[in-house]
Amino acid sequence: MPQEPAPAVEVDPARRLADRRQVRRGRGAVAALVAVAAAVAVFVLWSSQTTNRATEKATSAVNLSAAYDATVTALAVEQSLVRDFQLHPSPGSWAAYNQAAQTFQTALDALDRIGGGPLQQTIDRVRHENQAYQSAVLRLFDAAQRSPDATAARDRDADLWFDRLNSAVTSAAQAQHLRADQALAHLRTLEQRERNLTPVVLLLGFTLSAVLSWISRGHRRQLDAERAGAVYRSQHDHISGLPNRTVLTARMADALDDENRLVSVLLIDLNHFKDVNTTLGHLEGDQILAQVGARLRAAVREEDVVAHLGGDEFVVLLTDVTADDEGLEVAARLHAVLDESFAVGDVEIDVEATMALAVSGQPGGDPDTLLRNAYVAMETAKAQGHPVLVHEQAADEKSSHKLVLLSDLRRGISRRELVLHYQPKIDIGSGALVGAEALVRWNHPELGFVPPDRFIPIAEQTGLIHPLTHYVLDAALVQARTWQQAGTPVRVAVNLSARNLLNDELPGQIAELLTANGVSAALLELEVTESAIMTDPQRARRVLNELAGMGIGLSIDDFGTGYTSIGQLRHLPVHELKIDRSFVTALATDATDAMIVRSIVELGHNLGLSIVAEGVEDDATRCVLAGVGCDIAQGFGISRPLPAGRFDEWMAAYEARPAVSLSVQ
Repeated sequence: MPQEPAPAVEVDPARRLADRRQVRRGRGAVAALVAVAAAVAVFVLWSSQTTNRATEKATSAVNLSAAYDATVTALAVEQSLVRDFQLHPSPGSWAAYNQAAQTFQTALDALDRIGGGPLQQTIDRVRHENQAYQSAVLRLFDAAQRSPDATAARDRDADLWFDRLNSAVTSAAQAQHLRADQALAHLRTLEQRERNLTPVVLLLGFTLSAVLSWISRGHRRQLDAERAGAVYRSQHDHISGLPNRTVLTARMADALDDENRLVSVLLIDLNHFKDVNTTLGHLEGDQILAQVGARLRAAVREEDVVAHLGGDEFVVLLTDVTADDEGLEVAARLHAVLDESFAVGDVEIDVEATMALAVSGQPGGDPDTLLRNAYVAMETAKAQGHPVLVHEQAADEKSSHKLVLLSDLRRGISRRELVLHYQPKIDIGSGALVGAEALVRWNHPELGFVPPDRFIPIAEQTGLIHPLTHYVLDAALVQARTWQQAGTPVRVAVNLSARNLLNDELPGQIAELLTANGVSAALLELEVTESAIMTDPQRARRVLNELAGMGIGLSIDDFGTGYTSIGQLRHLPVHELKIDRSFVTALATDATDAMIVRSIVELGHNLGLSIVAEGVEDDATRCVLAGVGCDIAQGFGISRPLPAGRFDEWMAAYEARPAVSLSVQ
């Protein structure tokens, strides 16, 4: 029997309305869920992208700021070495200056690689002005060897370009510091804004908290980690994990602001680390730098700051370590931990370091000055080969005094403040006057008499020795012409320095002076020391041969104290040996000195040379010299060095003296 259809069920209109409302509420809930999810997604996307952009901008700004700092520091070290080269223009200091100039150029290249941003035009201008500054410095060095007046002009030219260059770099660095601070402030603002918005979004999605809470928490942890990572990366070196220059400068400023505290910084530079990168590769080099940083951090106190400035430079900020000996103890400890080999894979690498210690002079000091002092001490340590060197303020003051004296000496030469005194040389056998040595003296208009041992070493350490020698030669030849015209010709001896013998133009300059003064080359004698000859034997021999070919007499001064071998002596175009006064002073009472003098006399005579004994103080010494066959005597026992006028009086009195015979002992 077929089944009958079920009767229709009557639905309550109120229930139907309620169901419809429920559906609408469900749809509304779904829409709300979708809206909240979309809002959360938009918030997550916005905050993530905004934070990432702000993080990248802050990191880039901080890195660019650090690059500008490196440029400022490199320029300061370069200018310091320009001043140092004026005082100590040795090959080592010249090489140090070239290295500093290259460091500044590398810093500019780093700015180009990073990108100068709004200051790119400034970078381009700095690069252009740096070329002009380098040219001015080269002209300064060249002029220092030729003309004091030209040197002063080049000095001002170099200072002008340095001021322009330093102003541009410093202004750019300060502007970039401001941009970096603004970028970090913007990052912190975003962080605060996000923290304020996060609760609002979470409140809107409260009904969905069970579903969305883990997403929000995970997202928040991710953002916090990104923010913390950004801040950390902006303040720490990515290779070693140590604080960078920004953190170091801030910590130094905090420590120096404490009126009850003096602080020290220990600058550490790894020697020849470029060779490690070249040999093993930069990745392996970075591994060693990381190990170096870890060892340094483990070897100091918790309150000390170990920073990595980039490359192979580290700095340790020592709090409450204010004495040199305490800082040197720390340096010794750090040297010890670095002496152990570093393992990179299967290779063990030995690392050497040079360290420089700078101690703040007083509370409230300047971080830049303290760090610059450490850099100056580092350059000196490397130039002189010291493993550790303490910056000394007194040395800076001494260098300042030398610079002042050097400047005064330039002006003194141009104003002809220097005068010559003459010490006679007599033939021991006949007693006849055979010549005079010209000795320079300086009557400073403010300091009074300045001893030669104060200003001649300064001149020898700089290019000023060339104009000084030219001045002395000219004055001596003027006096030789005066004596010649008076009918009492005197052969004048002038001392040359090692730098003079390295000047290939010296023979031509002397020839011009002889011609200009109308003096025969036979009336000029040049004295050189053994050490001067040994500075560059081949060049010295070439210059001496040319001078001898002009008819100028050549004498080796202070013989017996240097390292001239007999073989070299045979090939030098000299006609005279001057026995050093250290062997002559006690000749009459010291048998050893007498034997040395006798040997030198015999050696010289066998080589066909005349022998001069300087430092002869009495007749007893002259008698001994006569007995051993010495040819010529010079010293206070005969006469002190005299101005030209008094020398004329001495010469007249000496020629009018009764003949005196020496008894040979």
